[in-house]
Amino acid sequence: MSYVDTGSDQQLLVLLHGWPQTAQCWERIIPALAKDYRVVAPDLRGYGLSDKPQRGYEKKSMAQDVRELIDALGFAQARIVGHDRGARVGHRFALDYPESITHLTVLDVAPTLHTFRGSSPAVAQKYWHWLFHIAAGPARIAGRRTHRGLPALLLRTLDSSTITPAGLDS
Repeated sequence: MSYVDTGSDQQLLVLLHGWPQTAQCWERIIPALAKDYRVVAPDLRGYGLSDKPQRGYEKKSMAQDVRELIDALGFAQARIVGHDRGARVGHRFALDYPESITHLTVLDVAPTLHTFRGSSPAVAQKYWHWLFHIAAGPARIAGRRTHRGLPALLLRTLDSSTITPAGLDS
């Protein structure tokens, strides 16, 4: 797992990025946080410089990756801040490793259960970009430096009258 590691050895603060970002999204605030914390910002599995395995993109596996990183750094507990997908990984971490977390802050994440219970074709059309997570996963989109899979995803997630294959080719 690739990660940024800076600051003091007092308390560990783990920053988990969202989709389709990497640890680099935190670069402007890390220096201020590093005055009071040991700041670690990993590239989650499938993102940036971290491994991109064929499987293991469920939040449980990603939370385990974070747990293993915290152990490898020699800490028993951490404060975790997660944004978007990182917030979901942080939440899963708190459920699976309650003894290992002192604080959890989640940013910019929709409540999953509520969202799926209230979903409909109209909701899917308004929030089509969220369906990328379901349709392909981060390794197949964010992990590559190409957009080859994007047209097929757009056609599967949007009303066919909105985007056509001919329109994507132009």
